[in-house]
Parts: sequence; C-alpha cells; structure tokens
Amino acid sequence: MTLGELINELAKQENPQDLLVMGLGEPMSYRGYYDQIGFPLEPRISIGRMLENAKSAQGATFEGYKGGYFEMGLDTDTWVAGYGRCGSELTHGLLDELMKHKIEVNK
Repeated sequence: MTLGELINELAKQENPQDLLVMGLGEPMSYRGYYDQIGFPLEPRISIGRMLENAKSAQGATFEGYKGGYFEMGLDTDTWVAGYGRCGSELTHGLLDELMKHKIEVNK
C-alpha cells in the first residue's frame, strides 16, 4: 500500500476522531528500505490521529536508520514496523484487520 492509498482509505472512515483502534503511530523511515515509510503499532489510537500521521509524512524528509535523508511522497510504500525493526508490508487486508475492532470513545 502506498502512502496515498493509506491516506485515501483512512479518509473514508466515519467518525475518525471518535473511534480507537490498534493502529499506526508516527511515521519514520523504514529500517528495511530507508526510502519507504514505517509506522509503529499503537495499541489504542484514533483513526483521525492515524490520518494525521499519514498526512504528516507526505513531502516530509526522514533520516534513515544508518544515515541519509529521504523524502516521502504519495507513491511511497508503507510498512508496519517499530524503530530499527523490519516488519510487515502494509496491505489493504492488514489495515482492515487493524481497524476491525473499533472502540467508541465519545459515547
């Protein structure tokens, strides 16, 4: 899944500020491919915050794990991984699984 696809999928969600899921934290350069984006797993995060995190990566420059600077764009591939870790490629199926169990927080 590219960053642009992730942003589009998250933007489609209803009530993004009112729902918590296991989701994607703040973006970074991915350990496996420094020119791609890694998102660590967060046990409770709103879909709205995930969307903000994804949007913040567009056009941003991140330092690679072992150096260098890499600018991310809408066509950049995305991964689920913590800092310094290799992880899993973010796919539509994986995103669906992460957001399957929604917890309403404002009711």
